[in-house]
Amino acid sequence: MPLSKDEQRRFDEIEKALREDDPLFAATVTFDRLRRHRLIVGGLAFLGGLAVLLAGEIAAQAQLTLGVIVSLGGFVTMLAAAGWTLHRPRN
Repeated sequence: MPLSKDEQRRFDEIEKALREDDPLFAATVTFDRLRRHRLIVGGLAFLGGLAVLLAGEIAAQAQLTLGVIVSLGGFVTMLAAAGWTLHRPRN
């Protein structure tokens, strides 16, 4: 849902005031940085889920039930990490 003209004007005024008051902070807080952070955290969570999945496969050799439960946990973690990483928030 787009902003009204008044809301957009207020938003632009706030942004301008922020850039004037603290230009260093305004330069460091960008959407590109947030996207990169989301990609890094999601990738690390995905790799963690993969490690848990492999640990479950190894555990299944000793005790099948435990191995399956751990493997499912790893798979769900990988699925959630991929979904969170690839999800695009609505504008």
